[in-house]
Amino acid sequence: MKKSLRITTILSCVVMFLISIVLSITLYVFPVKAASSNVFEMEYGASVKLSTDGLRFKVRMSQDYYDKIVTNDTANQVKLYGYIAPVEQIDSRADNYQDFIEHGTRVGGVLDESKIYYQSKDGYYYANIALTNLGNYNYQGKSFSAIGFIEDTSSGLARYTYADFAKGTDGVPDLNNQTRTQYQVINSAMLDGEKSYEKDIVKTYTWYGVADSAYPIIVNTAEDYDTLVAKMAGTADLADKEVYVKETVADEKGTSAFENVKGNGHVVTYYDGYTVV
Repeated sequence: MKKSLRITTILSCVVMFLISIVLSITLYVFPVKAASSNVFEMEYGASVKLSTDGLRFKVRMSQDYYDKIVTNDTANQVKLYGYIAPVEQIDSRADNYQDFIEHGTRVGGVLDESKIYYQSKDGYYYANIALTNLGNYNYQGKSFSAIGFIEDTSSGLARYTYADFAKGTDGVPDLNNQTRTQYQVINSAMLDGEKSYEKDIVKTYTWYGVADSAYPIIVNTAEDYDTLVAKMAGTADLADKEVYVKETVADEKGTSAFENVKGNGHVVTYYDGYTVV
């Protein structure tokens, strides 16, 4: 009996030890990252729409701000606004946004609260601010930015809370971190080595990469060079596109790769000092 009891006791201890290991792995290998509170800011950069001509900025907010705008606002006295404007319109009124809201050249208004969405990857909520049909007005190369703010009238007076400018890698809010031209964003999307946006881009943005236009495909790095060559070789959608390759990149990579795909009609120019505006 003593031997049997000892074996049973040892087995019980082993089982409890294994359970504790499993629990430890569950608790420490897969931690849940909690988002910070009191976050109301613009997201770094901008993105373009792929199905229609458009430029999109985002407001990021923590749970407490989402609750203030949506969950706890039963009387509909708290509204989220978003405006896109030429960057100089925002920059010149940085100390008086009320003047910008009332008199600035801008597009936007109250944002639909039902379209605020949650991103589990970082634990924050986001709201999009979009501007469309830039190509119709030849604004592809114009620098735009955006602001988001909350209007709270629950006290009987309108009180405003403005989203911080987007933070860069240095952690400092700066208007430049959320200022982009549509052309910049499209060129970056075209040269994305992990995503295949090229078919949608050339279909939607028919002015991009057109020969003798102001908006060629710009290649500034060796990585971009390899990405674009691979995309050109893999699809006819990029036929007849005009490409500017920085001379230092051409010196490093050579020109044979582009020469091999030029038979599709690509116009390749090697340049020194071209800048995507």
